[in-house]
Amino acid sequence: MRCLSSTRCSVARGKLFWVALFLLSLVSSGCDPAKPTTGSNTPGSSPVTQSATNRSSTGTTGASSSKSGGPRVLFPVPEFELVDQTGGAFHSTDLRGKVWIANFIFTRCKATCPIQTAKLAEFQRQAQRWSDWDRVRLVSISVDPENDTPEVLAQYADSYRVAGNWKFLTGPREAIWKLSKEGFKLAVAEDPAEPGPITHSPRFVLVDGEGQIRGFYDSQRDDEIRQMTIDLRQVLDGK
Repeated sequence: MRCLSSTRCSVARGKLFWVALFLLSLVSSGCDPAKPTTGSNTPGSSPVTQSATNRSSTGTTGASSSKSGGPRVLFPVPEFELVDQTGGAFHSTDLRGKVWIANFIFTRCKATCPIQTAKLAEFQRQAQRWSDWDRVRLVSISVDPENDTPEVLAQYADSYRVAGNWKFLTGPREAIWKLSKEGFKLAVAEDPAEPGPITHSPRFVLVDGEGQIRGFYDSQRDDEIRQMTIDLRQVLDGK
């Protein structure tokens, strides 16, 4: 088709240029105009995975900030009753009004557990200097209760010089595994490749005084432990 005037030809060429440029930008960005992009909140996404990997506004795996500036509430921890390293009964209501860090370990573990306990021991040494340290609790729950009796846990605790604010808990295996998987949304299972070892999560969990989870943190990463400390201080300050 021939252009009837130079002006119309220029306009037509200009339109074709911008259309071509737009299509080129779609191709280069990896976007298919015929298929809408999907994110992590599409139907079928696991709500457990989304909760456990919720990212912090200032950290990696903590909860995103609430309107008050602290980590937002994720979900409540169900009530539980176990036994501590002294052989005494320990109920989740004993933590009411305290800000606490929970983790799941077992004393025979040679993988992440020694690192988890060492990191919490270092956190304890630092936090003991706080004027409000009495409002903080550490709670380590054994996923191998058949072996980790109160006596075994007491020896394990002594080897790390734990303070009275740190409880090591044991109890019925079924109850503990259910608490890990359904209560804290943290995986735990027998290792299918080798009898004996237990696969479990290496995450620390921050819980507020009302029993609500405020963040998950990778115990193997120093930057996430620093973020956990920041978030814990904010929760202590009422944020």
